[in-house]
Amino acid sequence: MGKKLFSQVENVKDVLDILCQNLDKVITLSPEILEYNYHSLTNLSLEHESHFLALVHYIDDCFSAYEYYDFTRYKIPTILSAATYYHDFYENIKDYTLGELSTLAKFSAIDPVEVYSSNLQLFSKNILSVIERKTTDFMTRDKLMNWVYLSDDNGVDCHTICSELQNKSLPALVKQSFSLVQKKVEESGFSDGRRF
Repeated sequence: MGKKLFSQVENVKDVLDILCQNLDKVITLSPEILEYNYHSLTNLSLEHESHFLALVHYIDDCFSAYEYYDFTRYKIPTILSAATYYHDFYENIKDYTLGELSTLAKFSAIDPVEVYSSNLQLFSKNILSVIERKTTDFMTRDKLMNWVYLSDDNGVDCHTICSELQNKSLPALVKQSFSLVQKKVEESGFSDGRRF
């Protein structure tokens, strides 16, 4: 089991303390996104704190499943992104499971808040639920998110995406995700390593 960062946290202040100690490990975030998400966390409603802390512990556990790796560079942006979902979009995500929300937050971590609404539309609770059932591995869930995102980008309709996500095998979806990412990178000539 990898190193856990947040196992002792009991409140948002504890989370903030750990984030501040490790901000040097998340240099991939733009200053604007980091500032916005940090503001969301510092202004999180007290009524949402216990559920948010459960998510923090879930992310810490789920992202620590690999021995020798702590995945700090994934944990912190995901937690910050989740804070913005709690702060700005609580009514949209209040019924999401911890697995569904962590998957959405990880995918959204590099996005400005303006993109969150479209992420909520594309990655419906139904799609996130299928992804959660397909695998417990957070990195494989990310591959499935890329598959959904790029399928939509290629003009595949939502019904077909959901049907194929449910019915295709996990190895087939992961293989297709890799192919779609490779094609996207070849077309754009660019990959920053954060999403593709």
